[in-house]
Amino acid sequence: RWGRLRRKLRYQTWKSWWHRLIGVAVTAIRASRARMSREAWYFVHLYAYLAVVLGFAHQLAVGTDFVDDPLARYGWVALYVVAGGSSLAWRVGWPLWFNARHPLRAADVVTEGPGVFSLYVTGSDPDRVRL
Repeated sequence: RWGRLRRKLRYQTWKSWWHRLIGVAVTAIRASRARMSREAWYFVHLYAYLAVVLGFAHQLAVGTDFVDDPLARYGWVALYVVAGGSSLAWRVGWPLWFNARHPLRAADVVTEGPGVFSLYVTGSDPDRVRL
């Protein structure tokens, strides 16, 4: 009896998280992103990051998958460290490195037509900047 209830609760929890993951994926699609405010989109994705961090802590603290296998536990932690380090390197490290190497600044803003503007950018070594 308790086993069936436990399986049902585990399935309901899994289903709930699956729906949330699908919701985050849908908001990442360009067509739906255009309909959302930037603040709403940002809110959804920050909470997705929070869910990943809390889910990871939950897996290690109360999950039964890693209790008997320390190698699997260390491997799982290593995967999260690599993924988190990659995100930090790409989101923080690369922009800091790029801006230190090629400090860009706005040189001129030209009105091209009604509601259309051109932004001219200058900086050190602009011909070597590849975006």
